[in-house]
Amino acid sequence: MYLDHRTHLHPGVHRVQDWLVAHPEKKPALAQLARVAALSPRHLTRVFRSATGITPKQFAAKVKVQVARDLLADPQRTVEAIAESCGFEDARQLRRIWKQSCGVSIATYRTGQRVAEEHEAATATAGRLRDRLAAAFGEQGARSLLQRQDPSRWRSSSPRAPR
Repeated sequence: MYLDHRTHLHPGVHRVQDWLVAHPEKKPALAQLARVAALSPRHLTRVFRSATGITPKQFAAKVKVQVARDLLADPQRTVEAIAESCGFEDARQLRRIWKQSCGVSIATYRTGQRVAEEHEAATATAGRLRDRLAAAFGEQGARSLLQRQDPSRWRSSSPRAPR
């Protein structure tokens, strides 16, 4: 995300983008960003939009959402704490902008992220098991053992798992 909208060559716009990425928790006025770019506020708005396709305010919101996405990986952090860390007015504003940006609620995103992490961990565990079996029984023996445990071969009508 931090490299999105950076395919231009305008140094003032790059300075503003760098400042916004370095300070996502701040809520700068356009005049402050204009000083960073060494441009007038009106000219900064025109040049920024021309160079990036979005306004400085939209870019700042995208940066804040990306920082929030990174912080949401920690299940111990509350949405309120994340909103404060990212410079949103409150958790409600974060939720609203998140939904607009990502298309799903934060709760749905966190649930999906947790499921993906669990799937990744299970896949890694299965890979380690496969490697151990191959080391102990050879590649053919491991393949034979794993095929016997294939859940797709289990009977669905029987309360017992494998055949």
